[in-house]
Amino acid sequence: MLTNTAWNLAGLGAPILAAVVAMPLLISQLGDARFGILALGWMVTGYFALFDFGVGRATTRSMAALRNTAAEGDHASVFWNSLYVHAALASLGGVIFAAAVPWLVDIAFAIPPALRDEAYAAFYWLAFSVPALVLASALRGPLEAEQRFDLVNAVKMPISALNYLAPLLALQFTHRIDAVIAVIALSRWLATLAYGELCRRAVRLQPGHRAPRWSTITDLLKDGGWLTVTSIAVPVIMMLDRSLIARLVSLEAVTYYVVPYEVVTKMWILSASLLGAAYPLMSASKGQDLRQLCDQALRWLLVTATPATLTVVIFADDLLRLWVGPHIAAHGAAVMQWLAIGVWINILAQVPLTALQASGRANIVGSVQLLELPFYAVLAWCLILRHGAAGAAAAWTIRATIEWAVLSFSLHRTEAHPGRWPGISVPRFILLSATIMAGGLAAYATPFAVKCLLALVLIAGQAAWQWRYLLTAQERGKLLARISRQTATK
Repeated sequence: MLTNTAWNLAGLGAPILAAVVAMPLLISQLGDARFGILALGWMVTGYFALFDFGVGRATTRSMAALRNTAAEGDHASVFWNSLYVHAALASLGGVIFAAAVPWLVDIAFAIPPALRDEAYAAFYWLAFSVPALVLASALRGPLEAEQRFDLVNAVKMPISALNYLAPLLALQFTHRIDAVIAVIALSRWLATLAYGELCRRAVRLQPGHRAPRWSTITDLLKDGGWLTVTSIAVPVIMMLDRSLIARLVSLEAVTYYVVPYEVVTKMWILSASLLGAAYPLMSASKGQDLRQLCDQALRWLLVTATPATLTVVIFADDLLRLWVGPHIAAHGAAVMQWLAIGVWINILAQVPLTALQASGRANIVGSVQLLELPFYAVLAWCLILRHGAAGAAAAWTIRATIEWAVLSFSLHRTEAHPGRWPGISVPRFILLSATIMAGGLAAYATPFAVKCLLALVLIAGQAAWQWRYLLTAQERGKLLARISRQTATK
């Protein structure tokens, strides 16, 4: 699982590094207006990628559960029926996007007349790429079910980086935004073809079983529908808190919230990498085996996310001052601290969330996230009125805490296993939480050298404690052996 996690980390980290390098160059070479069209194109295409409707992840779960069982015919049937569903959804998504282009260009985004011809062509290229995005999900799912994350990320790393680097290549020949986006669209189809070839080579399928099976299609759509609720809940929450801040406080306050949010939520790469690798294993596990996987995942997430959270909580003001200047730092430091704590808790919540989805109980996750939306809206309204952007961050953290508690309890009840859940005792969790709270106090220490010393003590102290009391002897041994091998190769 750790090897697959490393592959996922590389796959998720590649576009971040590419964006850091490419964004300033793209802005300077394209100009603000054309870069704005590119950014809008990225955003809209991201939403249309939801036309997968969760079927790709449902395919991973079903094929992983059937892997190495006597039901090889069912295994092949899931693959082909998933492909049929994705082909239909891909075509539908592309047609709807293409039909919406005039409305997007002329009304929704009100593109200036001088750029409308380029924008029309650019958005039609993006409509052409939507089927590629959806079909790629269909072909990644079986590879993930086979735990071939090396193959998945061998395609994902260069293609996701090309989303930012390919426009730079196109800009060597033209500054038309439609030509730039055409290169991105073609790279997405290249990725889909690569996934298809890898599926042909790596996924073991019994011959035949290609006929549509409506019961399989219904199961995939039902499971995928609840998974889609989770995919939609995050952007809905994002739009809700930002809209409330703009309405109740000011547009400037939105900046004080969004800037720290964009930094802190990069920690999600930790849970996405680990639990992406764990998902097919969880899908094939039940009872005590599933519980052990959850415990192991939670321990590793605590080991990696806690020091990162402590660092952000202690140095929030300093990081913002260095990055965006003292004005935003003065208003955004408290926001960053609250969000760091909330993201830390949310990372832990991803363990029961993923386990429930892998167990075929995505309906529980979707129901919890739907029910929490009105509660969150009221809470955010009240706290934003009293505390501005920091109140929004506090509301987000409270919501994340409640969600973690409810999902953990739901998984415990679903698995019907006695004993502690979710993998860490209450006193140990309280101790880690108290360490992070102490980091919040250390943030006010002066001079800066004293703050650094306190940070070193807290981070080293919690690392030593987790090494001794959180990781098992077997996990410590494996980690030391891996470090020894890496050192020996150098």
